[in-house]
Amino acid sequence: MRANRHSKYFAVLLTAGALMFGGCSKDKKDQSTDEGAARPGHAKFSYLPKESSFVVGVHPQQIAGSTLFKELVEPTLAQNPENELQKLKDKCGFDPLTTVGSVTMGGDPETDNNVFSVNGITKDQLIKCAPALAAEEGEKIEVTDDGGYTKITADGETTYLGWLDDKTLVGSSKAKDKATIEAVVKSTEGLDKNVEMMKLIGLVDTKASVWFVLHNANPEKPISGVPVQAKGMYGAINLSNGLGVNFTIQQSTPEEAQKTVAMMTEQLDALKQATPLGKYLSKLEMKAEGSDAQFVLNLSNEEVKELVPLVQQQLLPMMMMMGGGMGGGMPQDDVHGGEAPAEGAAPAEGTAPAEGAAPAEGAAAPAGAE
Repeated sequence: MRANRHSKYFAVLLTAGALMFGGCSKDKKDQSTDEGAARPGHAKFSYLPKESSFVVGVHPQQIAGSTLFKELVEPTLAQNPENELQKLKDKCGFDPLTTVGSVTMGGDPETDNNVFSVNGITKDQLIKCAPALAAEEGEKIEVTDDGGYTKITADGETTYLGWLDDKTLVGSSKAKDKATIEAVVKSTEGLDKNVEMMKLIGLVDTKASVWFVLHNANPEKPISGVPVQAKGMYGAINLSNGLGVNFTIQQSTPEEAQKTVAMMTEQLDALKQATPLGKYLSKLEMKAEGSDAQFVLNLSNEEVKELVPLVQQQLLPMMMMMGGGMGGGMPQDDVHGGEAPAEGAAPAEGTAPAEGAAPAEGAAAPAGAE
């Protein structure tokens, strides 16, 4: 299938600040806004799909002004002055990390009905920027106004964008025509009518640097990448003063929450002993509150500065190695296509033998074995 080329340029433009892979903000005053705020005649978040099972919000200016960004990301950017977002700044004439106030996305992966909004981008900036980025790659994109909506054409394909106000852009994964994006902009029966999701949003700090909520309509079905059964999850990362993480897993019973905390505590204790990050991991607080498993971590700016070299030396290489070999939340019984190894067969290289089984001939015994 041929890639939709113009989506590449708009993905760079509209989410650059959220991904924090370029640009820099030198002591800029935080001008973050909540583009989910109510508009005249429209409730808050009404433009997001009513059936949304997740919402993610990002405030790029907070991220760009944080100690973590300045200590970890800016030095990397300085080593690569021709990075993608520097090109964006040169071609478009603005820095997304100081221009974009907030980015919000919500939707339902099952139906691929996803909507996003970006606060801080104007029509004029978009009309100038998108073709310039395309030309850099030898491509052509046409961006035109169509009755107050923005029409983007490339390679014979069309996408429409709408505007919640003069500086808040909205797009949809399904907006291939004007009528679809018009319905999004004018919606009065959106996420604001989803009681369960709005309850979750009410529990999270939507002014944080990054926040999210996720509702699982079928708690018996595991959420991909989550090792325990969950009815829902919500959390926030605050980078405005050091590093603050607040994360909650909602489960069906208090017993499940207690079991989750016990399991995570055991794993954390082992991790603290195995890595130089133990000092910082010790600050992670975990507890069961009713049917919720709660996790809180707070580090000061000084602790973040201390942590950065360890992240560069230990965590980033580890994540790169894991990224090359992980199955992205695949259930355990799918690793071998749903079939267990044949009886008596040696386990695959890099896997532990089943409990009670002898190691394959010639293999070293596990550490600590008699």
